[in-house]
Amino acid sequence: MNDLDSDIRAAFARLADQVGHGRGTATAEQAIAEVRRERRARASWAAVVVAVALIGVGVASLVPGDRTDGSVAAPTTRANGLYDVPVRGSLADDAQFVAGVRDLQWSGPLGAGGAELSSPVASRHVVFAGEVPGERWAVVMAEVDGRQAWAWFIGEADAAPDELALAADPAPGGASQPITLIDSRQLAGTLLVLSLPGDRAEYSPSLDRDVTGALVRTFTALPAVDGVLMGTVQTPLTADAGELHVLRGGKTVAKPTPTTPGRLLADRAAPRTPTGDPAQFGERMKTCLEPLGFTVQLFGPDAYEVVDGPFGPEPLSSAEQAQVQAFEQQCMQQLGY
Repeated sequence: MNDLDSDIRAAFARLADQVGHGRGTATAEQAIAEVRRERRARASWAAVVVAVALIGVGVASLVPGDRTDGSVAAPTTRANGLYDVPVRGSLADDAQFVAGVRDLQWSGPLGAGGAELSSPVASRHVVFAGEVPGERWAVVMAEVDGRQAWAWFIGEADAAPDELALAADPAPGGASQPITLIDSRQLAGTLLVLSLPGDRAEYSPSLDRDVTGALVRTFTALPAVDGVLMGTVQTPLTADAGELHVLRGGKTVAKPTPTTPGRLLADRAAPRTPTGDPAQFGERMKTCLEPLGFTVQLFGPDAYEVVDGPFGPEPLSSAEQAQVQAFEQQCMQQLGY
């Protein structure tokens, strides 16, 4: 049992007492299970084991790498983009593996609503090939129709190149922005930052309340490992819970949202067929949520917004927001959405 589970159980028990029914414990268990199912299924959440570094829980455990000061050694001549940086990672010197990864076929759209992507092999460049806790990852860039794009592949430990699977749809980028990846399939997983040599990165998994009730973030530096910035982190409880900063010359140059293994998450999602009436979605959710202490504003019968609740109005901490989502997921499940 983790702290979020305990918080959800306590919150449901408290709200059950407030509304005068005794189903707090049973409802909490359903909500906890639903949150876990939703986390496994959230292919869109941009959107997680042997620790490289445990970030956000007060402990840092580093593994051997290029440096231990949280930065990647900068070259004499700075690269203009990731496409120009030599392959990095623990398997960078394995020429056969790198060549095999370069030849992997890409599939899936290039960005939202994009066409099927076919990258010319001649333009491909492997920017990362390495071991991460329990797996092998590879990232390949290519020139596609005059722009740069990248693809992320994941496989089991010791997997051969042809045993790697596309983790997410290929995406444009890598020229001026770092490529950031997080394994959100578990409560703690690998966070990989592919940025220019000399960059640093720091990560905060959640927005929390301090002893005074103020909302605060705690950032921990990612260590440099085999030429990249990488660590095992607490994965975000909600889509926007985590915050990643990439620093260059002491200044924040990017706050990217790490890509999650959306294809793998979708493969693991439990199928569910909605039975609720979409036209009544907002009204039915309002009926379910208001007895639990929420204030709900309708935008017609089919849309709603939670404007207040048992944890107060926004902004909420990440744990509070996760609990609100747990209540909403439970209502959706009960109502057939």
